[in-house]
Amino acid sequence: MRITPQRLYAAAFAVLIAGVAAGVVIHAVAEAPDEGADEVLLSKQYTRELQRFGGKLNVVFADFDRAVSGLWRGKRLGATVAVLSIVVSAGLFLAAWRLAAREGRPPEREPRDGGPPPDR
Repeated sequence: MRITPQRLYAAAFAVLIAGVAAGVVIHAVAEAPDEGADEVLLSKQYTRELQRFGGKLNVVFADFDRAVSGLWRGKRLGATVAVLSIVVSAGLFLAAWRLAAREGRPPEREPRDGGPPPDR
């Protein structure tokens, strides 16, 4: 089976629709994450201990880890899924566009007046 621009365009559209729909559903049904655990991680004592054992870079990495891990819980997961699907869809669309340009033909478009497609 040959990869054609039309198949890549269809895949980009399918990924976009499925990913955004899944993100909306996840966002709608997800509950807010428990904020109680983050209070300990934000305390000055915890930050001092991190800095004592690993230096300032350890504190920066701990903050980064907490921010990134928050993207995979609760309502933020829905937004993360939607954004990732948009990025993947854009990549597929770009690949289809470049493949169509390399083959020397623009992407096929249906005429707006409902007439027959143009001759090639």
